[in-house]
Formats: sequence, structure tokens, C-alpha cells
Amino acid sequence: MTAAPEFTPTHVPARIADLAFTYLCPANFHVVQIPDERPDFDQPTSFFPLQVVMANFGAVLFSAVARPAYADGTVQDWAEFLARQEKLEIVSLRPGVLGGLPCVMIEVLQPSDAGVMRMRTALLEDGKRLVNVSIMAPDAIWPSVEPTLQMALSSFRLAEPRGTSTPLMRSDVKPAETPPAAAAPAGEPTAAPVAAPESEPVAPAVLALADDTASLDPDLPFNVRLRDSGAGLIPRVLETNPAEKSVVIGAGAVAATFKLPFGWHVLDDGKRTLVFDAGGKIQISLNLRRDDGDARALLAGILAQAREDQPAIDPLLVDFSADLPGLVLRNYRDGDDVLVQAFLVKHLRDDGLAHVARVTASPDDMSRAMNLVEIILRSLGLPVAAA
Repeated sequence: MTAAPEFTPTHVPARIADLAFTYLCPANFHVVQIPDERPDFDQPTSFFPLQVVMANFGAVLFSAVARPAYADGTVQDWAEFLARQEKLEIVSLRPGVLGGLPCVMIEVLQPSDAGVMRMRTALLEDGKRLVNVSIMAPDAIWPSVEPTLQMALSSFRLAEPRGTSTPLMRSDVKPAETPPAAAAPAGEPTAAPVAAPESEPVAPAVLALADDTASLDPDLPFNVRLRDSGAGLIPRVLETNPAEKSVVIGAGAVAATFKLPFGWHVLDDGKRTLVFDAGGKIQISLNLRRDDGDARALLAGILAQAREDQPAIDPLLVDFSADLPGLVLRNYRDGDDVLVQAFLVKHLRDDGLAHVARVTASPDDMSRAMNLVEIILRSLGLPVAAA
């Protein structure tokens, strides 16, 4: 492992509207001085900068900015409006999750004096506050810097989320819910006050893949085929919470209970508990490993084995939080697919065994995967009898 950390856990105090946040800042980035000026929020494209950091070697940036949310429309509408106003070419636009909150993830291209720039932005509404978290670099070097930038982006967490109150995509809106605002110019959202009542942050529901617990039915044909092939058994559902679209299951392989959003599949073969989506885009493997309280030694062993198996991997040692040390393996290959793997260690027991989660996903799905594993690890409960 490297002698110096490649990322620094960074806390940014609130500059406006209680928007304090944390993220992993790349070690070779420096903070860009921000003018102490409040923009005119009557201008619908004006944002207040919270933090901007730039690579020491050039125009490679991470930034977080905010403004009052607009009074009408969806977050998708706002993302498209801002792209039009800035004359940006939209490469992709899709729903996503950042820091447990639903967001629109939009990737754009922008001509500049230095050539074409590529920018990936997570746009989210939280408590009537519109937050724009972006990473940007020249398109010509994007592939080489994207893994580092994406790690910084996906690590973003609001210190005190208030919860979203705005539909994310136009497909989420019932026609009667969003009458047009008479005072708003065509295609231009209007500003709303920043203050909003406190509400519970979005958690399992935003990661739910279904509206019921059918994916955990042992008699579901999909599950029957897996069981008959010897892949494992479906763990028992101990508790169901329809309001937040989650269940609590008892997993014998990890001798614990944990919370899981609706729609995800689970298999337990007595050695590991596997959480995955039906399409196989995200997999989280949970097991117990002996580390005798030394997570760093355990992660070093995992890294040594990974380097032996795949010498081209790009490893990062990351503390996702004080109690979740971890390891990220970028450029992990499964056949022709380039994936990301992350290992997180959670200490709950006093017998020298630790809960270890291995997360595997594509770079585009890694943010969602990490939000899911955070729900699982944070909800690990009292030990239960192994199946």
C-alpha cells in the first residue's frame, strides 16, 4: 500500500443554508479561493460556491455549489434548463443516488479555450436547497482522471440532510401534482425560499427496486432456480416496513440481522450472504473474517491477493468513515468488463471476527452500490443463530 493516503477525509463547514458536508478530497488537489460574495438568486442560473478544489497538475476539478430550489418542475427539468442556459451538450442524463439522496446524474461536454471539457454533475434537492456537485476535466484526459474524480463525487455526504420534496424525473410526476407556475417565464424555473421544515432523509426507499418483498419469496421461480443449482437459500424475512420499502432479514452466514430495501435478491450458502439485483449490475458479498481487531492487516492481505490475481488493478486505501475502514480496487476486470471492487470492514464482535463486505459494480453503478452497503453495514444487528 502507498505510504501516503491518496484521499483526505474533508469536512466543509456550512457557508450557506446549513449546507455543511464531507467528502474524500484527492491528495494532490488544492482548495481554490472563493470570493466572499452572495450571488443574486433572482437570476435562475446563479449558484453559491461551497467548495472548489483543483488538481495541482491542471484543470481537473471537484466542486459543490448551491442555491434555493426552484418553485416548480422536477429535478430533471432543472438539469435540462441549466444545461440549455450554459449551452452544454448533454451526453447522458439518468436518475441516481448521492449520499443517500436521489439525484439526477448528468454528463455534459463544454467547449473552452483549453479544448472540450467533460463534466459529470449530481443535481439534488434537499429541504428546498438545490445542490450541484460536479467533477470536470479536459475530455482528452478524462479516462485517466475519472476514477479519482468519481471517488470524490460518490463520497459526498451532507452533514444534516433534510430530505427531498421534489419529484426527480418527469416520469415520477402525476399530471395533477405539477400545475405550471403562472409567473415563471417559459422554460425557466423560479426560485423558492431556502427554509424548509425538517424531514427524515431518504434512505432505503430511494434504493428500492420494487414496491413489495417478492424478490425474497423462496417460491419465486428465479429463487427456486438458484436454490436448485446449489447457490444458496433465501434468508428469512424478520420484519417488513412498507413505509420505507425495507425489510430486516436474518443472515446465517454473517450471524446477524440487517436492513435491505425492497426488490434486492439475497442468497445465503452458510459461508457468505450475497445481495444483488436481478440484472447482476451490483453485488455485495458479506462474510465473517478473522482480523483480531486489525482491519488494516486484513485489508493488506486482501490487496496482496488481488495484486497477485490482477496486477493491473489500481488500489486505494480509504476510510469511508471512522468505523468503516476500506479498500477500493479500480480497474478490476471480469472478462471484458472493467469494474470497481470495494472492501469495507465493520467491527461488532469481540471474538476476533469482523464483518467484511465486498462490493462489485461498474464505475457508473458504484455510487448506488456504496449507498446500499452503507445501509446494510449500519443496520447490522444483534447476532442470530446460524441457519
